[in-house]
Amino acid sequence: MSDRYIASSRTARLINQVFFDGAADERKIVDGLCATRIRLVADQANAASRAAQAAIVTTFQLVARMGIAVELDIADVTLVAVVPPLRARTLRAALLDLGADLLPGAMVTEQLSQADTVFVFGATACDGDAIRVESDAFTATLTRCASGTTIYGNCPLGSMAAAAAAAAIALEATLPKIEEATGCALSTRPRPSAGPPVHIDLTALFPGLSAEGPLLDQLDIISGGAISNAFLQTLLWNEDAQAKVRVVERERGDHTNLNRYNQLRASDDGELKIDVLAAASRPGLSIEGVEALFDSTTRDTLVPLAPVVTVGVDNVRARWWVQEELPELLVIGATDNTSAVLTTHRPGEPCSGCAHPDPLPPLADGDFIPTISVVSFWGGFMQALALMSEARQARRVTVYPFALGGGHWWHAAELPEGARCALNCPASNRRAA
Repeated sequence: MSDRYIASSRTARLINQVFFDGAADERKIVDGLCATRIRLVADQANAASRAAQAAIVTTFQLVARMGIAVELDIADVTLVAVVPPLRARTLRAALLDLGADLLPGAMVTEQLSQADTVFVFGATACDGDAIRVESDAFTATLTRCASGTTIYGNCPLGSMAAAAAAAAIALEATLPKIEEATGCALSTRPRPSAGPPVHIDLTALFPGLSAEGPLLDQLDIISGGAISNAFLQTLLWNEDAQAKVRVVERERGDHTNLNRYNQLRASDDGELKIDVLAAASRPGLSIEGVEALFDSTTRDTLVPLAPVVTVGVDNVRARWWVQEELPELLVIGATDNTSAVLTTHRPGEPCSGCAHPDPLPPLADGDFIPTISVVSFWGGFMQALALMSEARQARRVTVYPFALGGGHWWHAAELPEGARCALNCPASNRRAA
């Protein structure tokens, strides 16, 4: 199997299961993705601010990592910050450079052809049919309006949410091409709308959300995987975020990670994940790695943990082991095929054993977990939002990244004091009593 199919294998598996009931040839799904062209359009005024650049770069990453061809019709303005994995100092040059070192065989070009979907950022003028992407600090709007408002300011949060919405719409644009490539019809099961229109208000999910911070002395991250990549990238785009970060992870990156690891480039193949993440450090946000797996045999060498810990690992038992160390705040990000879930935990509240009481079944030999960029992104993005909000009670927040065009794309609630807790925590005992 060529590198192109290997790098997109997890994306193709998820698309097959969600949109084709598992009936399509997954190599042909990759061909359909590559045959789709998405254009990003932004003039100088709508590409100059940190918020605008966060919107454009994050859209590019989430779309290109799905294996979709990307056309760039954007001003080559100076980057406000060269946020890894970007390297060049101007926007268009940085995206062209990254595109050449992303998915094997992926196409990123300045040559404009017949794009299947066009995304226009802010107030940029555009002829013809296009989806306009607008954002402010905490909100995102995607419509087919002929005019819009300039994207400005330093807060990247609404912009990154807008990017996730654009990526879901881009995925919708691939489905006719995939049908053609595979000869397989879409599932007849009802599916939600990715939009447009889309309107996202992050303060509805995270009351008290602040544009500043988080400001932490120490922060531990368990796992250097896709969710942690998205979490750290959100912090890196936020110039006010400060922390001394320790990432616990022992694996090396490979091409199967490229479809969703926002810090990883193809040339990082074989590098330790912690080394790739540590290289993204900036003043005020230092990242160091510990080459280890956090489990029952190693935890004694890794504790005490920081007061705040984020966990993005698939292993549910690892979430329990971290909980047993009683961090002041534990923030868990998780995903399945169609949703991203965040749970938060403090001592005395419903714990990770209440929220995640069942271990995942083991994978068969040679099998792998389906993943896609936009779902993994929400898992880490919400971790950052949780640290920047004022929520003081254990909560579960669920986002459905393929449903952002509807009215029921998220759900948030306090965690109940569950009687069925894997850790038999005090909160579960109160409920049982």
